[in-house]
Amino acid sequence: MSDATKAILTNKEVIAVDQDPAGIQAKRVRKTGGLEVWVKKMSDGSRAVGLLNRTESEAEITAQWADLGLSEQTQAAVRDLWAHETVGTRQGSYSVKVPSHGTVVIQVMPAVALIR
Repeated sequence: MSDATKAILTNKEVIAVDQDPAGIQAKRVRKTGGLEVWVKKMSDGSRAVGLLNRTESEAEITAQWADLGLSEQTQAAVRDLWAHETVGTRQGSYSVKVPSHGTVVIQVMPAVALIR
């Protein structure tokens, strides 16, 4: 197996999303053409978010806090689980360019979440 495949299959942060003790399944919360946003509520109050681009070209995809069950006023740290890096704190939404047929997986960790 290639190093890239091994890195994907052994990504501890992504495995933790799959193995979260809450056992809540992800659900699609937005679909615009070939762009999709999926969310999974985690046991610690954070949200795991998959941003999928099923199109033939790179596209910007936005995860809106309202779609994740959070208040638009919620300040949240955003972590890119593939890159293993926190990309900053955002309020209301997070946008990222996703390559053609690619996926970005983030974790949104609210400082104070107003859960619906």
